[in-house]
Amino acid sequence: MAPDIAVFVGENGMTAAVNEQGIWKIYRRQSSGGWQDIRELSIHIDETAGLVKLRQQLANVIAFFADCRIVVAAVVTGIPFFEFEKAACNVWEFTGYPQDFLDYILVKEQEMKKQTAVVEPVSLPVPENLGNGYFRISIKKVQSNNSGFTSKQVLQNFLQRGEFYSLDVLCSHIPPWLEGELLLGKYQVATEQRNPQEVRLTITKSCCFESAPTL
Repeated sequence: MAPDIAVFVGENGMTAAVNEQGIWKIYRRQSSGGWQDIRELSIHIDETAGLVKLRQQLANVIAFFADCRIVVAAVVTGIPFFEFEKAACNVWEFTGYPQDFLDYILVKEQEMKKQTAVVEPVSLPVPENLGNGYFRISIKKVQSNNSGFTSKQVLQNFLQRGEFYSLDVLCSHIPPWLEGELLLGKYQVATEQRNPQEVRLTITKSCCFESAPTL
């Protein structure tokens, strides 16, 4: 059976940003063709209500998803993206009516599942130690989907261990899950757009930001 797909729509029936008033609808592919809306949740994610309430609202949304792990909205950024990804959801951004893109997303999901199954194991990239707590890494190849790893797999464990003062990350764009971490205030970050295809992030632990080591 094809997987269910959760879509966030506004009053006009088109996809909406997750921080707008709208309705989460779970769509199920029918054996006769087409998609049926099998359940709904009306909600307004209030990002100004504080982090605790925001996370509780998102927990309620994820509980509503149940086994559904394909999520679609017009815009998903920041904490909502971070929480959805933490719940192992595949997040899509689409503008339009669900019936116009549900088949497309299903095909792409099935293609990605097959690609994941045939990826040959390779070594996980790790940050290069430059000494005195400074590290650097490029995740541009990871973001181009040529390595079989995600940026989260490459960076999250390193960041959580916290055994660094500063980490330079060369990337094609800031990973949305990392934006969520930054919004939580765990790190200080400086960004530099080096060229249209490359961004440099300098990530520093908040607790260390005022006390750089002597080099």
